[in-house]
This record gives sequence, C-alpha cells and structure tokens, in this order.
Amino acid sequence: MSFLDYARKHIYQPLSETKKHETLEDLIKHANSLGIPLGHPVVMCCAAKIFGSQEARKVVKPRIAKYNAHNALSDIISISRINNIKSLTRNDNIIFKLITLDAALEKFISMVSVIEVTPSNDGCFQRLSYSRELFPDLGESEYQNLMKRLGGQL
Repeated sequence: MSFLDYARKHIYQPLSETKKHETLEDLIKHANSLGIPLGHPVVMCCAAKIFGSQEARKVVKPRIAKYNAHNALSDIISISRINNIKSLTRNDNIIFKLITLDAALEKFISMVSVIEVTPSNDGCFQRLSYSRELFPDLGESEYQNLMKRLGGQL
C-alpha cells in the first residue's frame, strides 16, 4: 500500500511528456526499493495511468483528498487473482466471466493476459501481458521498450 500512497502523489494530475518519463523513473526506483516486481499489476497500472489510460486512472483513483488506498489496492490485486483463476480454467468447457459494476476495472482486466503462472513460496508468480491499449500516449516502439523494461510480455 505504501507504493500506491507514494505513486498517487505523483500521478494524481496529468503530466507533461517530460514529466511522464521522470515520474515513471521515480516510481521504478520506489518499486525496486520496496521489492515489488516491475511487471506487477500495481506498477503497471500506475505506468498505464501515467501514459494516458483512463481505465488505469479509474482503477488507481489517484486523488489527493480522501484517498482510499485499500480500495485501489483491492481492485489492482483482483487483476492477479482473476488472471490466476483464468489460467487454472484454460479449458473450452469452462467459461469464466467477471461480474462487476466497475466498468473501468472490468476493461482493465480484459486488457491483461496471463502468459504463465508458476507456484512459488509466496503463492504464485505470474508473467502477464499488458495490452497496447493501456498505454495510449506511447508509440509502438515506446510501448515495446516499456514492456521489456518493466517485464510485461508482448
């Protein structure tokens, strides 16, 4: 939760093109200092917000006043949980559908795909793919460079 508290102070308002990259670098350093993998949905959601995703903005909810980090974190963690369930039910006979009143969360989740889930001591490790649509302010090569840097799969 401390990552979201830190991030929201930097991403609550639109950023200039120069400031976007500076802010991303700052968030990367902070995530590293907390031991958060850069491909984790909490980091990627904040990166998507920086680079213009309205869905990410609505999921992170980066307000200055009355910020509810628990709500934002619950939404972001649901991305991992939903994708873990999807990976376990990869079968044509099983249909999995998320039902939520949160349209932005539902759309964000639909733009994240599971590449691999591996059990680990901490639960499970997920390699995820983040859709190009989540980063509308980036060109194709910038998007690809960002995914390589943050560990998102193309």
